Amino acid sequence: MRNWHYGRVGSFSRRGDSAIEVTYRTHWISRALSQILGIEIDPLGGHPLEIDLTLRALPDFAMATGSLSPMHNRHTSALIDNDHVVLLVMQSSAGEVSQHGRTATVGEGEAVLTANGTVACQSR
Repeated sequence: MRNWHYGRVGSFSRRGDSAIEVTYRTHWISRALSQILGIEIDPLGGHPLEIDLTLRALPDFAMATGSLSPMHNRHTSALIDNDHVVLLVMQSSAGEVSQHGRTATVGEGEAVLTANGTVACQSR
């Protein structure tokens, strides 16, 4: 299993047999998440982009947990590279997910299932 942690202060570390810890600016983390998760990230309402996220990956399964500042995420057709399902759980606060021409409001403690093989937007 591979574990990555994207820290709140703009740090990135890979945990495992060979621990790697490198500090970068937040825009680098945004780019890395864009490539790994297949989303474009924009902060909302003048909030600074804050990401405290741990990504765990196995073959055919990945799970991310953490906290994010208010942001708008887009999964564009250019970023689609698989047809996996994505379960988005809102642990705190609320958000909206749009896909297939429909929008779902997801409240605190609720979840929504989406398809990674189609265009989607998520705001929180």
